[in-house]
Amino acid sequence: SVTKTGLSLTDGSTYYVSVRATDTDSQISDTTTTDGVTIDITAPVISSVYEGSGGFTQNNYSLSFDGEFDYVSLGGSNVSRPSTAEMWVKRRDNPGFQVLLDQSNSYSLRLEQWAASKKVGYSRASSYDTHFNYVAPLEEWVHLAVVTTTDSTTYSDDPATLLFVNGAYHSKNNNINFKVPLTTIGKNSGNNTLNATLDELRVWSVARTAAQIADNMSMELDGNETGLEAYYKMNNGTDTTLTDHSANANHHGTIYGATWSTDIPTLASTVDADYQNNTDELIISWSGSDAASGITTYEYALGTTSGGTDVIDWTSAGFTTAYTLTGLTLMEGTTYYLSVRVNDVAGNLSDISNADGITIDLTAPAGTTVNDGTGADIAYTG
Repeated sequence: SVTKTGLSLTDGSTYYVSVRATDTDSQISDTTTTDGVTIDITAPVISSVYEGSGGFTQNNYSLSFDGEFDYVSLGGSNVSRPSTAEMWVKRRDNPGFQVLLDQSNSYSLRLEQWAASKKVGYSRASSYDTHFNYVAPLEEWVHLAVVTTTDSTTYSDDPATLLFVNGAYHSKNNNINFKVPLTTIGKNSGNNTLNATLDELRVWSVARTAAQIADNMSMELDGNETGLEAYYKMNNGTDTTLTDHSANANHHGTIYGATWSTDIPTLASTVDADYQNNTDELIISWSGSDAASGITTYEYALGTTSGGTDVIDWTSAGFTTAYTLTGLTLMEGTTYYLSVRVNDVAGNLSDISNADGITIDLTAPAGTTVNDGTGADIAYTG
């Protein structure tokens, strides 16, 4: 190995190393070139930090698949590039690979790719099986978005298939021969189904940006957004019909075996709360971004001063952007402050972002005087 010093590499540029060998007879080997390393010295950014549940949007239901051939028939076709498929998902362990969206003998979006150590991936029948270097956590809600592009992006000089986790760019795959299937949810033509719970499933005929994904993943859509091909809020709660809430309204699904569940994701707040009357729990949320190498982990701390860590020291949250702290002993009249920072793949650490504090208020308002009449209390009137 060789270490080169005194270089002047440029942020955002990709550099490639080529190597060849010469033997004692002066014969030169073929040249081998690496896949490149991109210089990333720009720290990720925390764009918002919220304490409390001041602006939460919560669905009432999700749709649960038990891995025993539960599925939803949609009857649609493939959505060509550019496209986006996004959803909240809570994965459970399963012996086989797990199918999210599928069209028989065509394309398939996988929560667990075949022979890929349970990594998120996608396939084309009789052509390829590929994956991202990401495994969705077990028994934990996570937001996934797979985006297929036709142009260069911040993350790739060429068209690519991109994975976003909880609204943040994670990684890319250079196989662009993929269309989002809209025929079934939860199974393919074989015996492989889905053991997970889904919520807020959306399919687009546009390549959604990181900002669009992050800004909208924690709220319901109107349904008439540009490029929204199919939209499943999954909050029916009854019946065997899965309603398509997009303006198209032409991909209503029929549910086979999957059941409605009240297990729903904790969605990030869009409005900060200043007071709460609960001393043992606190909902916290944030959003962040990284324009280059991608986010690796968020960290949070909680203190009784802005930037303080005396209640909870710095704790890794992985890719999670919303969390309910439990087992707390918060004190009446005390203000608590959330701090958040984020790391990226290149090792850059963001500045710390602090929320404005939330105060514990357990004291009911004092009673007021109630009089009959418009002035002093009267007993009679005529």
